[in-house]
Amino acid sequence: MKVKTKLYCLIMAILILIVTLVGCNYNSVITLTDLNLEYSPDDSIKMLTGDKSEELLNNIDRGFRLETYFTLGSGVAWPQDKDSNGFAMLEEEIEFYKEDKPVEVQVYIYLNEYNKRPLDDLALNQMKVYFEKIRSYKMSMLLRFAYDYEQSKEIESPKQDIVMTHIEQIKKFNIANERLIKDTVTAYQFGIIGAWGEWGATNAKYNEKKILNALIDAFPEGTFFQGRYMRVVNQTDKNAKSDYVGYHNDFLIGRPHPWNTAGDKYKSKDYKKFFNNAQYRLNDGEMPWGGYTEEPDEKVDGINFLKQMREHCMGTLSIKHNYIENRKGADGVYRDEHNIYRWKSEYITAEQLKQNKLPYYESWFKNSNGDTIKRSVYEYLRDYLGYVLMLSNLKIESKADSTEISFVITNYGLGTPLTIRNMEIVVANKEDGEISQTSEKSYYVSNYNCKKLTTYGQQKITFTINGNLQNKAIGVKLLRGNYTIKVANDIPYLNGVNYIY
Repeated sequence: MKVKTKLYCLIMAILILIVTLVGCNYNSVITLTDLNLEYSPDDSIKMLTGDKSEELLNNIDRGFRLETYFTLGSGVAWPQDKDSNGFAMLEEEIEFYKEDKPVEVQVYIYLNEYNKRPLDDLALNQMKVYFEKIRSYKMSMLLRFAYDYEQSKEIESPKQDIVMTHIEQIKKFNIANERLIKDTVTAYQFGIIGAWGEWGATNAKYNEKKILNALIDAFPEGTFFQGRYMRVVNQTDKNAKSDYVGYHNDFLIGRPHPWNTAGDKYKSKDYKKFFNNAQYRLNDGEMPWGGYTEEPDEKVDGINFLKQMREHCMGTLSIKHNYIENRKGADGVYRDEHNIYRWKSEYITAEQLKQNKLPYYESWFKNSNGDTIKRSVYEYLRDYLGYVLMLSNLKIESKADSTEISFVITNYGLGTPLTIRNMEIVVANKEDGEISQTSEKSYYVSNYNCKKLTTYGQQKITFTINGNLQNKAIGVKLLRGNYTIKVANDIPYLNGVNYIY
């Protein structure tokens, strides 16, 4: 008996040691590949320095994001808080996080007041006005519909037929407001089922695949989607739009965890599928609320977290979670500063990024005078979530009656700019050395391909214009609908155009 007891204690000690080691260092079973560039960028188009990197934070569909709620019918923010106001909450959140400059917001639209009836004109009009409010702030949403606002047996979840009725109404709303949807929806997160629309426990039975296919069909062509769990995403494999389905991971702590989108078994079929697809999907994530990371002293290692962001090819990350919320943790301690805030003073170097195969560009560590500057984990997340597009290797060749222009576009970000689908070359007159924006002429670049711009992905663009460049300015315009994108170059950015010459 004593031998068995000793053996049991030895096994337990080994298991504890393994868990401790895993928690201390994030070593993915799936090896992150070295990052190499096909074209070595030059400074023919001046690169943006680190002291100016905040100029890129207005670029849409990337970076830190907010989180807000709106309940159709009553117009309250949170269904249980009858004194709240959905519109007021949006404005308060934007003001509270203004220094972080987010242009993305995760929006929960609660349908619980319509659990037994179709949406009425009041609900549909509220939704339209709310989306227009988002657009007025030049922001975009990770949109989710939900019914169950908590995990409780007291919640009366809607039946399948009313859910399908609502989805059909949402589809008609989207068709009638297609421009608004395309302007304001970065991705639709599969909601509807379970508490907070997370596809967990619910008090009703549903045909999940039918709901998923209906949700995909309800949104305009080209809409991106996100699923919380692989079991949800896998059910969309046979849908014609499955390539548009990415991932939403809401328990990120810089190491594998069973609650991650693909779990914590890195050799599993699901995890390999997730890893291989991530760079071609639009992905979002969040940390647990401050005080609930399950880590010693609630501290998540910054470098390990960045490696997890790289593995997820992360496009957006919640600034609402684990930052500056005042919450009581699982240990009963109240805190108002958490990991993302702490990472403001956790500094990183170019060598650390290189060793851990994390993307960056050299001038991010320099100021305008060429001096080296300190950069933090917080700043890296803020600046490198999603895409960071830079232009380089500019060549101009005059021919008999035309001019050939070529340049390279490189993505230094953690995610792929899948929503930035269009590029134009802009030609404008120069008058007394100044660019005349009223004289701009745009030419569509047919061979630009955003899918090539994965992390450290590059594309060489060659374009021929008629005539010479005497008294002409040449620009590059990258577009997502009505939004234009600033590149990581220290060049004039006028009327949405990056002028390279």
